[in-house]
Amino acid sequence: MDALQLLTKEYDLQYAVFGDIDLQAHRDWEEMVCAKAGLKAILPLWKQDRRELVDQMLASGIETIIVSCNEVMGERFLGKKLAPSLIDELEAIGVDACGENGEYHTLVLNCPLFSNSLQVEVGDKILHEKYWFCNLALA
Repeated sequence: MDALQLLTKEYDLQYAVFGDIDLQAHRDWEEMVCAKAGLKAILPLWKQDRRELVDQMLASGIETIIVSCNEVMGERFLGKKLAPSLIDELEAIGVDACGENGEYHTLVLNCPLFSNSLQVEVGDKILHEKYWFCNLALA
């Protein structure tokens, strides 16, 4: 029995929630894995407008910084906090508002669910296989 099946049984789980927006291959995989474990896959963001989603996220008080990105964006975006003006800039260079195509990844620094915000310092920036990454240290 695999780990997901064990967790499903141990905790009497019925659902698994995923944040994919419209990548059908991801949805297919998630639904297949869930079905094998006896779970129902829930995708609450499915087919919603990407820009509206990121704007809602930011308006809700979620604070994130970019910690990795592709070469199209370049190292200058590493460590930048997501904001509507930054999303405008990203869209202007052809980057998806949510980074749904793998253009960038973020770290959540603060959100309404956190007791305390996460304080980090951005260190060295490294290019590895066409993606930029930044080293982080707790501040």
